[in-house]
Amino acid sequence: LRHGLVFAGQRSFLGRQAGRHAFFADTEHTCVRCGKRFIITTEHRYAVQEDCNYHEGRLWTKRDGSSTAKVYSCCQSPPGSSGCQVGKYHVTAGTR
Repeated sequence: LRHGLVFAGQRSFLGRQAGRHAFFADTEHTCVRCGKRFIITTEHRYAVQEDCNYHEGRLWTKRDGSSTAKVYSCCQSPPGSSGCQVGKYHVTAGTR
């Protein structure tokens, strides 16, 4: 693997690089909803199909009298809690 490319005998052919055949490798992404890492194959499919468990709301500071606590706006759960929404797929903002 060099510069995001795999050489000699792997996956689908895409062109030549320095006189050798170049092939794109599977790409790892981070889900923008749950933060979990996942892989998209060269065939543009998920390497492993799994649900995305996430909070659709934002983390904010809740004030209750003199005390404060960070909670998600969607379900009032604290940071680190399991997501309150389940998506069929992970979502990426592109290759990073």
